Amino acid sequence: MERLKAAVEATGSLKAWAAQNGLSEPYASQIVNRRRPVPDRVLATLGIRRREIRQVVYEPVN
Repeated sequence: MERLKAAVEATGSLKAWAAQNGLSEPYASQIVNRRRPVPDRVLATLGIRRREIRQVVYEPVN
């Protein structure tokens, strides 16, 4: 998320960053505030790829 915030700051505003990436400002805000996942195409512009890790947790039945 640091790269994302840095990219927004480098662009000058959330509105400008959203327009540059073909996103609406409200949607971009949700992404920056972690309310929505970052789309793969935005990750690619930041030089990041998504990697999902599955975690298995064992709990007692009782």
